[in-house]
Amino acid sequence: MLRSIITIVFFWTVVPHLITKTLKLPLLAGFASSIAGQTILLFTLASGIASYLFLCVSLIFDGFGAGILAMLAESLVAFHIKFP
Repeated sequence: MLRSIITIVFFWTVVPHLITKTLKLPLLAGFASSIAGQTILLFTLASGIASYLFLCVSLIFDGFGAGILAMLAESLVAFHIKFP
């Protein structure tokens, strides 16, 4: 649920400022953010409070990446339908 909330917050606040004529850089930022979030989860060895801290950081990266990728994927589909 927290990931979905973070995704919605980034979707409505940060993502509109990232849109440019070329979608390459925002897409790469979304993929890099998602990969960073998953990598943090993969290498988390801590226990206790530290594990929750790493989980929160991972959720932020993953939510940001999901927000960017969801919106830009729809934009790419619309772009390719409009201009075959």
